[in-house]
Amino acid sequence: GDKGYFANRKGKVAAVDFASKKLLWEKDIAEEKINIFSDLSVNKGRVYVFTGKKIHVLNTADGEEVLEPIRASAPPLCNENLFYAGKTDGSFGVYNCLTGKEIRSIALNQGIITTRPTMAGKMILAGTDRGKIIILNTEGFGL
Repeated sequence: GDKGYFANRKGKVAAVDFASKKLLWEKDIAEEKINIFSDLSVNKGRVYVFTGKKIHVLNTADGEEVLEPIRASAPPLCNENLFYAGKTDGSFGVYNCLTGKEIRSIALNQGIITTRPTMAGKMILAGTDRGKIIILNTEGFGL
């Protein structure tokens, strides 16, 4: 629509209505050593903010956090009712968008995911800290 969501590197997130040219809300993410260097993701009325260590999930209407922050190693991929993210233990997590509940954890043993996963058909691709490209077939997730 006519709304945009932005963040600065220090953790301030804002929503802007382009039609009315008004600031809708601002939110300061409360976390130590925030480093927001990736674009925000928006899906199902939620804004996903990766701070360098965690994914914070905000309501698009008012900027309030709707889920407990989720530890992650990279920004999430949002797709329909799920979001996907690399985890700090080197595994890959599949989460419910509305509840934040982890539906599946997949051990990778290929390093820690350091890039936002990308969807290509039924495949998810992501890069790791070891210079590897991981390719996962979502049909094998058993969801």
